[in-house]
Amino acid sequence: MKKKIQILGLEIDNYSVREAILLAEGFLNGSSIKTIETVTMKMLTDAENYESVGQAIREMDLTIIGEQEILVAAGTDTPQRMRETVENEFFHEFVKRIVRNRKIVYLLGQKAEEVEVLENFLREKYPKIVIAGSAALEECQGDFENIINEVNGETADVVISTIPTPQQEEFLLEHKGKMGC
Repeated sequence: MKKKIQILGLEIDNYSVREAILLAEGFLNGSSIKTIETVTMKMLTDAENYESVGQAIREMDLTIIGEQEILVAAGTDTPQRMRETVENEFFHEFVKRIVRNRKIVYLLGQKAEEVEVLENFLREKYPKIVIAGSAALEECQGDFENIINEVNGETADVVISTIPTPQQEEFLLEHKGKMGC
């Protein structure tokens, strides 16, 4: 299996869930901030219109293929990779590792309702998860320094974001260096 694939001019990782989890677990135990993003076809097409999306994808420490269409387009649509992608296995395994390693999580989203839905889902599916805080970008009105300070103040180990593309990539490019997770 090819570990890197080229699609729409971008190189993205094509690791099995097992391989990606081993890398991610190393990130959890490291001391520097690492970024992981699930890549969708929309993101790949948005990269053509928003330079920040393409730049963010290129700068990710690990990209996870989020849709089977990407596997098909790259010609790497084995039954195992298709199942892993459709069932979002990486996310579930990664959250299990977060819980097992007692890592502190901070949630980010565009809207408060989206953050609340994510928090409820995580607490129901992973009852032992430690969520230190959450924020919705719509409530900050462009003053994201407070969010960065809160993430750092809560000593979050992991930030889980549901901010839509391209805002998420722009936020990450602008603020990654200020986060201490």
